Amino acid sequence: MHPTPVVGVVGKVEEGVKLVPSVFRSGGGEILLLGTPASGGLGASLYLQEVHGALAGKPPAADLELEKKLHGLVRRILAKDGIRAIHDVGEGGILWALAEMAFGELSCGAEVTVPCGKERPEEALFGEGAGRVLVELEGSALGAVEQLAQETGVALVRLGKTGGEELKVSCGDARAAWPVAELKNYFESSLPKALAR
Repeated sequence: MHPTPVVGVVGKVEEGVKLVPSVFRSGGGEILLLGTPASGGLGASLYLQEVHGALAGKPPAADLELEKKLHGLVRRILAKDGIRAIHDVGEGGILWALAEMAFGELSCGAEVTVPCGKERPEEALFGEGAGRVLVELEGSALGAVEQLAQETGVALVRLGKTGGEELKVSCGDARAAWPVAELKNYFESSLPKALAR
């Protein structure tokens, strides 16, 4: 969203604290969406700015009660075994968050189906509404995470699995696939290109 206030935080992780990365670890993991399945539209989104050249609209309003439940759930999930990766859905929407998760050292792909609900595919894929988190986990952890989500009243959607060398996405009638290495190269070279202008 434009403009975006930025807060930097530096801290020290104490010994014995379990850290979970934000990138896919390997193939065969289940990918879940926690929180609001709907994106809330494209208002003030990076998609509007980059694709349509428009700085327009308002971002979807955050549901603070949902945020409280979601982040409480995330803390409980992170304490479980079998959690491979976790990533917020923010700038660029679900599609961008999935791409960033694929950009780890292993460049692991994924195949997912993102629900559209009543939204157009571009809204579901690129909308930047708050209250959404992506989780990659081992199949053995799925039941426990589903139960925790149900107990806390947070929606959970199974999107797909990790694996392969491509990011394959379907949403309604829209289907696309990109080699992860190509996306990663584009991502890593975009800042130097912008600074060279």
